[in-house]
Amino acid sequence: MPYAEILPPPGIVLEGDEYTSGPHWQDTEKVRFDFGLPEKIGGWTKYHDTPVVGKCRELHSWRKLDATVPLAAGTHNYLYVYEGGTQYEVTPLRVSGTSLTTTPFVSGTAGSTTVTVTDSSHGAIDGDLVIFHFATGTTKVFDGITITEDQTYVITYVTDNSYTIAATSGTAASGSVTNGAAGAVTADYTINSGLPITVFGPGWGAGPFGDSTWGTARSASSIALASRHWSIDHWGEDLVAGYNGGTIYQWDVSGGSAGTRLTAISGVPSSIGFMTVSPDRHMISFGSHDGSAYDPLLIRWCDQGDNTTWTAAAANTAGSKRIHSGSKITSFSKAQRQTLIFTDVDAWGMQWVGPPFTFAFQQLGTNCGCVSPKGSVSMGSVTYWLGQNNFYMFDGMVRAIPCGIRDFFFSDLNQEQAELVYAALNIKYDEIWWFYPSGVNEEVDKYIIYNVRLKVWYKGTLDRLAWTDTDLNANPVAVDASGQIYYQEDGVNDVEDGITAYCETGAFEPENGNSMLFLDEVIPAAKDLSGNMTFTIYAKQYPNSTERSKSRTVTSSSTKIRPRMRGRQFRFKWESTDADNTWTLGKYRVNLQKDGGR
Repeated sequence: MPYAEILPPPGIVLEGDEYTSGPHWQDTEKVRFDFGLPEKIGGWTKYHDTPVVGKCRELHSWRKLDATVPLAAGTHNYLYVYEGGTQYEVTPLRVSGTSLTTTPFVSGTAGSTTVTVTDSSHGAIDGDLVIFHFATGTTKVFDGITITEDQTYVITYVTDNSYTIAATSGTAASGSVTNGAAGAVTADYTINSGLPITVFGPGWGAGPFGDSTWGTARSASSIALASRHWSIDHWGEDLVAGYNGGTIYQWDVSGGSAGTRLTAISGVPSSIGFMTVSPDRHMISFGSHDGSAYDPLLIRWCDQGDNTTWTAAAANTAGSKRIHSGSKITSFSKAQRQTLIFTDVDAWGMQWVGPPFTFAFQQLGTNCGCVSPKGSVSMGSVTYWLGQNNFYMFDGMVRAIPCGIRDFFFSDLNQEQAELVYAALNIKYDEIWWFYPSGVNEEVDKYIIYNVRLKVWYKGTLDRLAWTDTDLNANPVAVDASGQIYYQEDGVNDVEDGITAYCETGAFEPENGNSMLFLDEVIPAAKDLSGNMTFTIYAKQYPNSTERSKSRTVTSSSTKIRPRMRGRQFRFKWESTDADNTWTLGKYRVNLQKDGGR
């Protein structure tokens, strides 16, 4: 029998069974299909050695007038800017200049550097930051502990009237001593930290009427408390940012990076869902406070070029529009010609038309809402997003994207944490990535990729909570669950370690299973292979038979593999784990001969 060529079409197919699908790939891990061939994805290197604190749900790069390209990162705790190789914590303040008592600091037990701070109305929660200012001197020294002016300290809530901080300098306390140093002390507090994930609110009154018994606190409910998601953009060269449930802030870059924080913009809505800046210089909030109450379907925008004027008048272009379907705006995405707006049930288009209406709105599709704040992304004039039970695209018409692993994805997605799904561009490879939490995991740990050029899908595991890919950086920038930021598609390693990458076929059944076959030889074809690969062959006599396997090592100099296996159906797996390993898999050939029935 002549050699059989083995190279399934690109992309994964998991719909149907191994017989109805035909020769196909059934699994990938950190492998893409570029020009139809499976290859190991690029590696990643550290963007900066210092990670962010908290779960980062948004990254944004922009170019300043001096041509530098800072990066902003918003976590559920803080907001950061990376510029000139330095990390700056620039979280807005909730309140500043709060006067403390004349003896606000109490040392902890002997040997501890924990300090209790008294403030009768601090309003802080765990993870907030406090900055102290002293009327005299730049430090407070007591009981062997030093507290420094203008330094940030992380708060641990104790009571409504007190909290603790960990002193970062000085020696441990010798006992419980109240600070009696002369001079007034004031404190600045950053905005309250948000939730890192979706939390379902328990307690009295949670859940539908009649649920459980009267007067009983519920341990769980369907009432979802949303995780914190920042919307970050730029207004000219200044950074602007807002978060769900908060207002909009601005970072004036002319003040320099060190020691400056974002400040609230005058006149903006007091609470928003999302925020962006349009190319025509309108700041827009999706979900907005109207002056009386927050409306999750209300869209408001400022006067053109003036982000402090939001009240419509004949002499300006400020205005508002309320979407009339769905219960809330869930996401938005800026495309080339318009901004797409998603509610929980449908999709709308928002397009600049100029005075007197400023923007025109059109309902683009129904029953196709987006499930997460960052679940939509645009590539050029086409927008892609994740719906309740399908993937969609808009290219002039809303379409469901055919997906050979759709059932797998929706059964694997942790629906309770679906709002953490993050859609990302990988422009160089024409890919749309959706990062998502799988199974019972409460944090992002996997991805699914749609290759726009090839119109195929593949998948793998990677914890990337946020991602940005623009022409401002040579590589995409992403952040993991630990807060470490990376350049993606940079090199071939996980920083310095090897990456486990593999592609695995479904069952290959020569002669339609009519004959037992002897697989004698495999001629591998791996282009640009550096390092070793492991080639594994799996064989079965019948669909419900026990599967047998043999593995062989393949190098760039390997010419033939002699597995010597018998079966009616076979499948194959190519895998690499070594550092500095790279490869593109070509069409490989197998030598099959008819064999006896045993």
